[in-house]
Amino acid sequence: MRVQPSSKVTEIERKTGADKAKIQIFAGDKSGSAAPISKTSDGKLIVLTNKHVTGENPLESLYAKINGKRVSASKVIPSSQIGFGGKDLAAIVLDTKENIEPVKIASEKPQPSKKLYVLNPFDKKNEGTSQEVQAKASPEGKESQENKTDLHYSGQVVAQGSSGSGVVNEDGELVGINKAEETRTGGGQERKDGIAEDLLSKSGQEAVEKLVSAAGGFNPYYGARGTAKQTGIFAKQAA
Repeated sequence: MRVQPSSKVTEIERKTGADKAKIQIFAGDKSGSAAPISKTSDGKLIVLTNKHVTGENPLESLYAKINGKRVSASKVIPSSQIGFGGKDLAAIVLDTKENIEPVKIASEKPQPSKKLYVLNPFDKKNEGTSQEVQAKASPEGKESQENKTDLHYSGQVVAQGSSGSGVVNEDGELVGINKAEETRTGGGQERKDGIAEDLLSKSGQEAVEKLVSAAGGFNPYYGARGTAKQTGIFAKQAA
């Protein structure tokens, strides 16, 4: 079942290309979503997801579905392989040369209370409809170690199947990769909030750049208004 998105969610999906490329990842008995982040020199698509989605499964058991069509994977690189064991990230090279544009990475961190959007999360109740959420301040102590920096948000949070979904700001720029939910209680009420890997922390940027490089892709381009890493396909996007 696909729920009816709001006009702003529809706008964000069009801006990021999420309306044309709904990407699911399957690895053994695990599944999740992914965000297109780069392309290889021969035009294959590189996507970013969670390390816990790909797990320790052999490459031959890992595949994707793009708009329901099965696509094989030719390479998977977990963040632990490039020196970032504390990050829950993985890059996958998909055997497709479809015209899918990578999502630009934002140049600035979202401030608390700013709207964010979780792109194309999949679960039993929500088949790929992007969700509007709200950035929030991180709990004390959660960011004490730089390589474990997280992005926290509140709002409608989907469950299993949303891991690996791209989290973007109101400009449609990538700020995080969705990875988990946490339950909070207060005033006799229970509330579920979301946690994403923060791609704009120093360690987040370094991890993404190394993952993309290990996958054979171009360097990421940071933000439509940014000045860094304007190379390859991302320079074309910025033009």
